[in-house]
Amino acid sequence: MIGMSVAYKILSGKEEGENRPEILLPKLWNHGVRSIEIRNVQANADPSEVLRIANLLWDYGFNITVHGKTKTVEGAVSAVFEPLKLVLANMRQNELIVTIHPVQGDNAVMLTQLSEHISSNHYPVKIALENNRQLPGGADGDSLSLVLDAVTRADRPNVGTCFDMGHYVWYASKFTDSPNTLPPAEFLKRAIHTHIHSYSEGTTHFPLVELGEPQKLYFEALGYTYTGIYNIELDPKRFAHRWTATEGYLLSADTLKANYPIRALRHDEERLLFDGCFRRSLDVLRKKRGCYGTLLAPSSYLFSTHGYQWAMDVSFHRLRYFAETPSMVREYLGDIDCMLLTHAHGDHLEKRTVRALANTELKWVVPDFLTEKVLELGVRSQYITEVRAGDEIKMGPLNIRVLKGAHKRPTEKVGTPCVGYLVTAENAPSLIFPCDVRDYSLTDGEHNADYAFGHVWLTDHALEPEIYMPVADEFADYMLTKSKKSIFLTHLYVDRTDDKRWTMEHARVIEEAIRKKSPETVVRVPRFGEIFDLSIKENWGE
Repeated sequence: MIGMSVAYKILSGKEEGENRPEILLPKLWNHGVRSIEIRNVQANADPSEVLRIANLLWDYGFNITVHGKTKTVEGAVSAVFEPLKLVLANMRQNELIVTIHPVQGDNAVMLTQLSEHISSNHYPVKIALENNRQLPGGADGDSLSLVLDAVTRADRPNVGTCFDMGHYVWYASKFTDSPNTLPPAEFLKRAIHTHIHSYSEGTTHFPLVELGEPQKLYFEALGYTYTGIYNIELDPKRFAHRWTATEGYLLSADTLKANYPIRALRHDEERLLFDGCFRRSLDVLRKKRGCYGTLLAPSSYLFSTHGYQWAMDVSFHRLRYFAETPSMVREYLGDIDCMLLTHAHGDHLEKRTVRALANTELKWVVPDFLTEKVLELGVRSQYITEVRAGDEIKMGPLNIRVLKGAHKRPTEKVGTPCVGYLVTAENAPSLIFPCDVRDYSLTDGEHNADYAFGHVWLTDHALEPEIYMPVADEFADYMLTKSKKSIFLTHLYVDRTDDKRWTMEHARVIEEAIRKKSPETVVRVPRFGEIFDLSIKENWGE
């Protein structure tokens, strides 16, 4: 996503001419900018005015980030969060990146304090500490090593680095033998935001007339794992003798767009694709007769059985870094009837999603080993039905049998506590969810449900066919004990490294194995947003 830092004064509407927001913002949008960094939000900024600016940008369709300002370690929490308190109470996006400069003192302590404040208030915020052109004391140099040290010592998931490429071009030109010097790999690995500008006429924050070799190398070095914003940060006063502010903004946006990394384009496409798929999935909630289902995420399901709306393990995990719809999960799913949970792994139980749905009328079916965690996340006890393997309960029209989980590798004595479910209803098909299984010799009996949902896992060697191919046969045998009628293969593209990530290619291997063993079995690999009609009797027998 291409971003642009715009001065707080401009966004407040205090400048005339082409810098007025109603003139500038549509131009930025038309030139491919999709995120605006509000720069700088001072510690004494009026929270109401900051919220007004945020709403203005959201109304135009922009994502927002914030360049905060703090002068001391001790005052950082107040300086950063007091002006943002209304924005955070009225968030309209999934996450807010707040960039700050290092200060004199122990920056690791400052980051830890900010991180703890974020965690204790459950804010969807990450702090990015920026490498500046000067050290906190004002001396020439570069604070990159200081930033990396502070972020590494703080070592918090909601803290990272802001890679200011313009500052680093300046540093590399002044203090190294090669202008193409790269920051340490660990600094890049921890990058969650960027600032991009040219070093020209002896100063930084100039427009991107062209994208030089250092910046291209920086883009390449960030790699596919960087999912953040490519944010242009200009200072119009420095180039006023050559361009107006708007000319500088648009020139830079066009230059960046022409040199946009392919991997970033893939992230943007995935973001748009998932948001569209998610909205299509919600059509399930309009089904008032029959049984329909959809896949919201790799192993997250949404169903309507005769109009009773229920879900299982709704979690967006890595998709939160791409898409906006997960931030509106309460708006979209807050009125459904029931949520089933299976186990505690993040791609099945996601804290932010549970918190978002906690204060609704939603009823929760929760295995006993998860009850305490769900209560801690704000779900009220009167809405929880606690279950154990072997229990049979009724929720609306659903008859739910709780199955013993098998989330344990053959080499493990104790695995991950987990349950599965067999769900039936009158005049509806039977649906079975063994959930995550690691030992396919462990079976909870044969069921032959109308539909079985199998979570693909074939060892920890996804890139080595000679290892995983034999396990595909074991997986096929296991799933055929759950249904010989129809099997869905899910749990693909979970947020893992390539050697542990299961893809459509692996699902096709399993599909072939199942069909060889049981040609009459229907095998499907659903995609996000696809709605499957499970109510057709010919599909599930008498």
